[in-house]
Amino acid sequence: MLLENVLAATGGKLLAEPAISRFDTIATNPKKAVRGSLFIAIHPEEIPQAVESGAYGILTDDYITPTDNEIAWIKVDSLLAILAKLLRLWLIKHPRKIFWVLRQHIEFIDLVERDTKIATLQSDEAAMSLEILNSTEQQIFFCQDADFLEHIGLNPEKPPCTAPEASIVSHTLFETSLILKNRFYERLSLIEPMSDFLLEAIGFLEALDLGWSLSQLDFTPSLEPVFVDRFANIQDFGESDRVLIFADSTLPCRCYEHFNMAKWSRIGFIKNRNIKFSCDIKHSKTVPATIHDPDESLVDTLFEALNKPGYIVLIGFDKNELLNLLSKSHQKHNNPILKGLF
Repeated sequence: MLLENVLAATGGKLLAEPAISRFDTIATNPKKAVRGSLFIAIHPEEIPQAVESGAYGILTDDYITPTDNEIAWIKVDSLLAILAKLLRLWLIKHPRKIFWVLRQHIEFIDLVERDTKIATLQSDEAAMSLEILNSTEQQIFFCQDADFLEHIGLNPEKPPCTAPEASIVSHTLFETSLILKNRFYERLSLIEPMSDFLLEAIGFLEALDLGWSLSQLDFTPSLEPVFVDRFANIQDFGESDRVLIFADSTLPCRCYEHFNMAKWSRIGFIKNRNIKFSCDIKHSKTVPATIHDPDESLVDTLFEALNKPGYIVLIGFDKNELLNLLSKSHQKHNNPILKGLF
């Protein structure tokens, strides 16, 4: 990469007038910095080691005084903010296989993939940029963030896919038995309407000649049952008749409607007021959701509902945040303000 292009891409200020005009590689670890590297100084204390290793350039947002005028010392306002711009420039000479898929595909790929070449990108923009910058040519990335891919100069494209055929033999509310590739899989931790995402994820892997296995298959964060007692303490799977079901707002409506099959128990749907949805459940007669903010009033509603056995589908709520809120609140929960959820 040319020094002038790095300066243009990052908006950086050159603190010295070095003789060098280009960089051969990028390094984020001082141990991997070599002669000709541009070292991205995430941790300023690593700069001396990178210089000693032969780095031609130092990219930093720290206040520094150049110690060697032969090195290109580049100062930016925020290192994390310019990583995607630098990655865009880097990818011109170092292309990578990066595919866009849905969040649900990412979750299943993480569970079933069996190839060290696979990496899934699910963090913030800076962390994803660093992961790609540190990758090898052999790695294959799956990313759910289309905006990020466009930011780094890529067109969000799904990998080629022919989903394998599967026969659903039977299913309960939370488990599915199926035949796939002439093999019978019994009582998988798979909610039946999520099987389409699973099969598409397998299709992506097969199209890229990547291995997979269902031996570690489990519920995904997009649609996850959590068995609890009346005080919202988490129980083992199947050990309670009270279940909080956390559902992502991007799912098709049939994933929510699936729980209407629980005719033997009470079922309630609660929709996060602050979340947009990919399907119109607002006026759905099959998913009669109440609307709630993720606040103390929701906690009161849930504790009231948990007084009796039943299922509560929580659409668009963060599982960890809500369970933590319930845990902190259950000792002082005395007077429910909302009744008759079901």
